[in-house]
Amino acid sequence: MTTFISIQNTYQNLELALFVNNKLIDKSYTNNQQASKELIPLLAHLLKKNKLSLQEFSFITANQGPGPFSTLRVVISSINGINFASAIPLIGIDGLDAFINQYSNPDYPYTVVLLNAFNNEVYFALQQPNKPLQKGYKKIDQLLQGLTFLFPKNSIRFLGNGTKLYQDKINKQCNNAYIPSPLPHHCSIEQIAKMGLHQWEKKEGIVNQLFPLHLKKHPSQS
Repeated sequence: MTTFISIQNTYQNLELALFVNNKLIDKSYTNNQQASKELIPLLAHLLKKNKLSLQEFSFITANQGPGPFSTLRVVISSINGINFASAIPLIGIDGLDAFINQYSNPDYPYTVVLLNAFNNEVYFALQQPNKPLQKGYKKIDQLLQGLTFLFPKNSIRFLGNGTKLYQDKINKQCNNAYIPSPLPHHCSIEQIAKMGLHQWEKKEGIVNQLFPLHLKKHPSQS
């Protein structure tokens, strides 16, 4: 039996979930603006409610980003602090990989995930047939121009909170864009758990320290 915690930091919420193998047992969340002071109390509450101790967990898996700089940094630092205090193994998951994996669909071979990177920029993941997943960040106008040039006739499915933010631009610049309704804004905490458990079983990516996947520098680092 594998008992573990999954942690997901979206643009709105900080979520913690308790899993036994691939079964969700319990979940708790708070506004992500409260992440710095609520992560440890949320974890303690989840453990107390389910009559468990941290020593009974096999590992913690978490979304490493990309995402909002400040919240992501706080969450990763707190997780690393838990490891330092308890030596519980950590497994980081790339949020763009998780999003693509969760919503991959052969009916939409060309799929773009857009996450808000602020300042008219987006983090993106581009899935296309017979090519490795492309990831990075760009100005939204530059990215859309590139997609229109590369795939003038292919229908492109757009997902993610960046799609909602720039929906008007997408519809105006990409005649072949498809935006589903309802539109998923981020991957689920269940998907983070699924990928983390898979890595644990394969004994891959198990570390004692996680680092945020920012993809770009903070403005203060420019």
